[in-house]
Amino acid sequence: MSLNPYTPTISTLGNGVSLLNAPSSSRNVGVFLIVRAGSRDETAETSGLAHYLEHMFFKGTERRPTTKAISREIDRLGASTNAYTDTEEVAYFAEGPALALGELADVIADMLSRPLFAAEEVERERNVVLQELGMRLSDPDGWIWDRLGTVAFGGGQPMSWSAAGFPAVIEKATREQLIKYHRSFYAPKSMCLVIAGGGSLTDEDAERLLADIPRGKPRPRVQGQPLEILLHLLARPGDVVNQLVADDDVSERTCWPDFFRKNLSDTVPDLTDQNGMIGIRKPIDEQYPVRVAVRRCFASAERTGRNDSYIGIP
Repeated sequence: MSLNPYTPTISTLGNGVSLLNAPSSSRNVGVFLIVRAGSRDETAETSGLAHYLEHMFFKGTERRPTTKAISREIDRLGASTNAYTDTEEVAYFAEGPALALGELADVIADMLSRPLFAAEEVERERNVVLQELGMRLSDPDGWIWDRLGTVAFGGGQPMSWSAAGFPAVIEKATREQLIKYHRSFYAPKSMCLVIAGGGSLTDEDAERLLADIPRGKPRPRVQGQPLEILLHLLARPGDVVNQLVADDDVSERTCWPDFFRKNLSDTVPDLTDQNGMIGIRKPIDEQYPVRVAVRRCFASAERTGRNDSYIGIP
């Protein structure tokens, strides 16, 4: 057994939640509750519910019935709290003084265990989420990364969609859908509670805090199906990338300038340089030029990132 008091430890609670303690000598602490319930678990009919749900956890619980009650407690502790939705996971976190560890962990656990999902808050937050989607589409970085996901995965599957969701889904989402999504995907075995910094939690304390989380079972994930675009760094400009998989019907091609200029730069000319580098400016591309070996020829631009309906562009 290590004698280092700052050695990270991981354990599995009786309810199935993973507990990771990563102590340090810091006087601050971070509490993170990470849930394997990201956007890749959605369908075309539910894309955006993971993001919507993330917002709703901050809108009141049985013990802290309003957003203001949660905010006041966090402010009183001299802490901050936030969350994010990504492809693989949704994460909720609070950061503050190490002495407030127990209270911070209680707030985060309470938010995910006993949310109210008040009908008026669901309606109010709908506009907030839609505004975020609009901001992402107007942000060049966010727009490009969402589009590249469509290029890489073809658009017809969750791995290719923006984690923010589809506006059409958010506009029609109901309180009942959010409750069902919470109960279905927020399964104990899909959760990891992480304590990092100047403190740690015992298994007993963590299990007590998470006693009321939903009891759903983890759902098997549908495997993403990439369009077999292989990105390779450090290839010299103009080189043809060697075929990596010996398929008789596959041809080699140098594709970073040609493929991406054809399918992206005509819609965002101000974001591409003469080499077709998307969002990358010299001297980075001189040091690390990128070449793409395409193992599958695409039938049309609609399959290579131009299918705007998948990322909510009208």
